[in-house]
Amino acid sequence: MHENPKDKGCFRRWESPEIRLKMYDAGKNIKQKQNKEMQEQIQAEGWDPERNNLKFEAHYKKPEALLNKGRRIMVADLVDPNWNKI
Repeated sequence: MHENPKDKGCFRRWESPEIRLKMYDAGKNIKQKQNKEMQEQIQAEGWDPERNNLKFEAHYKKPEALLNKGRRIMVADLVDPNWNKI
């Protein structure tokens, strides 16, 4: 696990050769990175700044190797309902 002290426990990252996992407070992220106008738009779409919003992200470093037996991944693959099983 990698943790930066300036994030004060609101962001954590795990790293392996194949994947990078992130876990963070999405609400705090919005408050830090978006201006007031954009925050109001996001709030109009359902974001509640008073709630805790935990977000997980998985970043595959070579997704074709892990998810498609080394073959390149096409957009058609990503919209295929069978792809969700992978």
